[in-house]
Amino acid sequence: VAAVSATARRILRRAQRGARPARTLARAAAGHLAALAERAAAGLFPGRVPLCLHGGLARQGWFRVLVLRRLGRRFSPVAHAAAPEAYAARRAAELLSWPART
Repeated sequence: VAAVSATARRILRRAQRGARPARTLARAAAGHLAALAERAAAGLFPGRVPLCLHGGLARQGWFRVLVLRRLGRRFSPVAHAAAPEAYAARRAAELLSWPART
């Protein structure tokens, strides 16, 4: 995982500097992430989908914009005050109508 993460960071840096092959990879990666989010949200969210982006790729502002553009208006980026895992667990509990535990 660490090697893949390091490679992704290098590719994104090159893409940001304008390297055409790296830009092509970054666009494809953004499309794949958006497709994963669409599949994960299918059936769970009848309307707008709250979306919390986290991690190294999400901190790459221009890459985050690529992903968000591919997702479209159905997804609503939300800020989180807690760790992403705690936020996701709380939202999952709310979706399932369980008492949320923090």
